[in-house]
Amino acid sequence: MGVKLRKKPVEVMDDDPELMADLIDVEFGGKTRVEIWTDQFIIVGDAHAPRSIRGAKRRLSDLLNDPTRPFLPITDVTVFSLRRRRLWRGEFLAVNKASVVLVKALKE
Repeated sequence: MGVKLRKKPVEVMDDDPELMADLIDVEFGGKTRVEIWTDQFIIVGDAHAPRSIRGAKRRLSDLLNDPTRPFLPITDVTVFSLRRRRLWRGEFLAVNKASVVLVKALKE
């Protein structure tokens, strides 16, 4: 499901079978509780960095800077308006990195 608001599209995927099939094969490394800001939303959840080819733990910055992964896999997620009104709560969300303005690590 894609959500597009105003001039700049913000893609939020939570039921795309093709995307889910790609993510099912990913072995996740560490998770970090994050607050993600877009132009229209504040997203709070657990970001999961996939393990590298050698199995080493990857950092959140590796996930953000990886050009081969256009979406951030977020679990245990809540989406808020910029005024902190809760809009949605769910188990999984894939956030398009092109829509991200700021990422703040809350705890690892």
